[in-house]
Amino acid sequence: MRINIIFSTLNTNNTKHLLNSIQQQIKLEKNILNPHRVHIHILDKTILQEVSDILVQKEWNFETTVCNKREIRTLETKYKVLIRSIRLNIERDSILRTRIQQFLYINNNKNIFEQSIIWQLDDDMLFHGLRVKDGKLSYFNKNYFQQLIQLYLTKGHEIDAIIGGSSLVPPIPSFLYCESQLKDIIHRQHHIGTHQQVLEQGYHDFENRLQNQQQHYLDLYPNLDAISKVEFILKGIPVSRITLTDIGHLNPRPSQLHRGGNFIIFNPNILDIPHIGIPLKNGKPARRSDMIHALLLRDLNFNIMDIPYFSLIHQRNFETVHLDASLKKYREDAYGALFVKYLTSGKKAFFERLQFYQKHLYRIVALLNNEKLKGHFSKEATIIQNEASHFRNFNIPEWLNKFEQQKIMYHDIKEKLADRYHWF
Repeated sequence: MRINIIFSTLNTNNTKHLLNSIQQQIKLEKNILNPHRVHIHILDKTILQEVSDILVQKEWNFETTVCNKREIRTLETKYKVLIRSIRLNIERDSILRTRIQQFLYINNNKNIFEQSIIWQLDDDMLFHGLRVKDGKLSYFNKNYFQQLIQLYLTKGHEIDAIIGGSSLVPPIPSFLYCESQLKDIIHRQHHIGTHQQVLEQGYHDFENRLQNQQQHYLDLYPNLDAISKVEFILKGIPVSRITLTDIGHLNPRPSQLHRGGNFIIFNPNILDIPHIGIPLKNGKPARRSDMIHALLLRDLNFNIMDIPYFSLIHQRNFETVHLDASLKKYREDAYGALFVKYLTSGKKAFFERLQFYQKHLYRIVALLNNEKLKGHFSKEATIIQNEASHFRNFNIPEWLNKFEQQKIMYHDIKEKLADRYHWF
């Protein structure tokens, strides 16, 4: 049995941390893995093409293959007909383009990936469990590979793919998980302390609200003052609420399709299903293409399951984060989320989601202008307010028309694929 792990990277530090965590995981499970093998495939998109240099710096206990920029470009040229069919602009880099590059790489090397477990990751993931102990976060080891192989051998015929989820930093734009944290600091609505009750996946200000006053949060930086904590929040660093999906059990459950950077494939037929996305005015695709892909798999009768045991630590790099880039991600994500609502639930759900965006950033502005922060974030509040006005002036007819066209393309692709597999 081979486990093929594949990820793309723009950051050498992320690559080092991920490879080291895989190395430690294999050492932990050395006896279990024999005779199973782990093969790491890295799509090197770093500016200086440094991944191969990293690999020769130490001895690794897994096989590696690096696909460099030139080879990635060759794949995009070879499969240009497919790229055109999903309206992907390869002149702009994007999450969707990265997913398609991996799709092309896997299909171009099908002999390696067939009859194996395929684990697609973001490069800022780590192989550790996360739990709350004595009011603090702690990492712990888990038998990821043992449990994955056992699951594949016993239930691989029932499960086509697994969404493993992530812990610590939410896998969404930071402005979608900052409002509740600002309220925690400014209004102190909930007790700060060592309470161990943390909401599972309770990171989204819109879809995951606290259900009652008894659910507390953790103060991850008790020695920081409020100003410093807000500075962290605006960078995307969680200070009072985290994603905690690791609840320890291996029971599969029907997926909510909140796919992110931790996706495990059992059924090789999934390798035939491309990602599609929503093109923005600048030609760059909107975010959420991973969720659209999961929806397409479900509509094609693939059995996608959520198994929190396989959640990984998501340790996002905050070194180069700045406000404008965070707001840009927020907007790109909003268009993707609006399309998902339109695709799955129609116009009413689309308008409900749009109303959220038309109010959400203004609420964040109001919190930043709170007197307790003494005007410290007035500049940031102005920048965010300017972005908020974009949603108030949202061109509804134009985007409904674009979404309808994309919905037709989605169903066309679904019908063609359904005919191929004769599942309908």
